Amino acid sequence: TAARICILMKNSLLLFFFFLQVTLSIAQISPPGIDGSKLVSWGAIAFNQKLSKKWSITVYVGGARQSNPNNAKLFGKPAIAVLNQESLYSFTAHWQLAFCTSFRVQDIYSKDEPYELSHPGRRNELRYYLRMYYKHAYKRFSFAYNFRPEIRTFYTSSWEPWHTPLQLRFRLKGQVTYSLNESKSNQLIVANEILTVTDRLESGASHAWSPYHFTEDRFSNFFRHTFSKPSVIMDLGVMHQFWKGK
Repeated sequence: TAARICILMKNSLLLFFFFLQVTLSIAQISPPGIDGSKLVSWGAIAFNQKLSKKWSITVYVGGARQSNPNNAKLFGKPAIAVLNQESLYSFTAHWQLAFCTSFRVQDIYSKDEPYELSHPGRRNELRYYLRMYYKHAYKRFSFAYNFRPEIRTFYTSSWEPWHTPLQLRFRLKGQVTYSLNESKSNQLIVANEILTVTDRLESGASHAWSPYHFTEDRFSNFFRHTFSKPSVIMDLGVMHQFWKGK
């Protein structure tokens, strides 16, 4: 069942990786945004398979733990567990389009001390999204831009609709990579992403949409090392999440 899958994911060793990402693909696994905490630890592992000259698929699992807003305990309490798949089609060397689905289980905590689980305290999410890429390179620099429209559906742990059961979110991200050596086995990467949303609000039998608005900015920087044998890419870094009005 979905509940058993979530328990297995949350008890896995992935939760003990500190900002560690190991993947066979060339794409960075973006950390999830977590509200109501000061620091969050996130780890993920992914597997990539090339299906043809144009198509490839990436599957990853990840998990996070978080602190309270008033402390810095990175592994203080559960935050989120993620199971994700992306099917990528390459039109040209510069243009790519990914078709993606994601299942996520997130613990929701009270905004007031002692910051215990809310009621309901666990939220299931099914997410469907596209990711359009444009990439180009100049000497040791490579640049990537992507636009990501998302449909996010939310449920309680018993799969009843959440009080905001549907969200439309749009993400715009720019990323620059600098190769530290000729072989490109060591790289520094800086990225920035802007997120905007509109939510469907439940009020009895009526439904309404919130105004379309900016929610946050995510600025990340990390170091990447590529191993030739086995074919593995490892990312280690940090993401700064700037919320609107905070």
